[in-house]
Amino acid sequence: MALDSSGDVWVGGWDATPFGPSLVGGPGARWFDGEAWQGADSPVVASGSVTDIEVDTAGNIWVGMVDDLWRYTPGDGWIRFTPPPDAPGGFLVITDIGLSPSGTPWITTLQCGGAGCGG
Repeated sequence: MALDSSGDVWVGGWDATPFGPSLVGGPGARWFDGEAWQGADSPVVASGSVTDIEVDTAGNIWVGMVDDLWRYTPGDGWIRFTPPPDAPGGFLVITDIGLSPSGTPWITTLQCGGAGCGG
């Protein structure tokens, strides 16, 4: 969950299975503007489970997910960044987004595949 510079509340969702939360699938990210939920038509909704949401000093919203890092710039929309995989096969999970003072994202990831994930 994060609060943007306009006061909108951003939340990310996870799919659940009978065995617990799932890293793949998921409802993505949406925001509440004080009156209604927004973002149902955004590309992030269909992209999977959200692992982190951060807001930089310029007002951009960064959303970490499985295999993708998204940036939402109010008025301009969404941009997708796909980090290179650490190893072939499987999928990459962005577990944490850190932002430098200039707004550059630094991400922590897990490489997942087979029966588990590694740092």
